[in-house]
Amino acid sequence: MRKKSTWHRGGWFKVIIHHSSFIVGCALAASVASAQSYPERPVRLVVPAAPGGAIDIVGRIVGQKLSEVLGQNVVIDNRAGANNIIGTELAARAAPNGYTLLITAGAHTINPAVYRKLPYDALRDFTPVTLVCKSSGLVIVVHPSFPAKTLNLDPIGSSPAAFGKFLKEDLEKYARIAKAAKIEPQ
Repeated sequence: MRKKSTWHRGGWFKVIIHHSSFIVGCALAASVASAQSYPERPVRLVVPAAPGGAIDIVGRIVGQKLSEVLGQNVVIDNRAGANNIIGTELAARAAPNGYTLLITAGAHTINPAVYRKLPYDALRDFTPVTLVCKSSGLVIVVHPSFPAKTLNLDPIGSSPAAFGKFLKEDLEKYARIAKAAKIEPQ
């Protein structure tokens, strides 16, 4: 008899709550350290994907936790389209005042290797704050009879600096893959 997956029993949900609690802690530390009383108005969390998808669900969980801790509304702003480019561009063009946040996934590192001209620079226009969830929705599976049961793919820690380094390496990796495969950016 196979062991039931923790996916449908809420195991993944606990991981998301743990990481969103870390974000909330960072937000609290930032608000206490600042001279202003941040936030004085609602905070916008841009989700560059359609409602109901993985990024949206995680964004809503994080938004709810941030709202509870900050005592201010966090508005989820779904801006789907163009492989997350529309929402990401919106966040890149927003005033750098902490009132617009972006939650994103794998497309953030893949797009620069695939598209010749993006309306933003994935490294220059954004600063990673935290890794919310160690999954971009991609899963490696094998037949149940195969002896492998785990695959350790934890290339980064949970610090923002480590995540920033991982993001830069990820961008470079996808650029090398695209070049080797002779994929011309559009």
